[in-house]
Amino acid sequence: MAAEDRTGYERTAFKHWVDADADGCNTRAEVLLAEAIEPPTVNGRCIISGGIWHSYYDNTDVETARGLDIDHMVPLAEAWDSGASNWSAQERQDYANDLGDTSPSSR
Repeated sequence: MAAEDRTGYERTAFKHWVDADADGCNTRAEVLLAEAIEPPTVNGRCIISGGIWHSYYDNTDVETARGLDIDHMVPLAEAWDSGASNWSAQERQDYANDLGDTSPSSR
């Protein structure tokens, strides 16, 4: 087992919130839409309004998307420590935008 190493880590090494499927909604919006317990309204270029989300971290419902952070199941810094520093820029972008690795939490 190798020791973890955060040397050189910068969050910007993981390009995130891209619109991978070119539908007008970036990854953050995709998670918000998928995880809403009361669906929001989507206008224009994926502008989200209304909706309700449940934060499993503190067992509260949140009524504004701005009150939420989207967390990676394995934080980007931890991924870096565990070997993502050796990944290509595309691999880091793919990881940071993997819809299977995120969950909403209240700020």
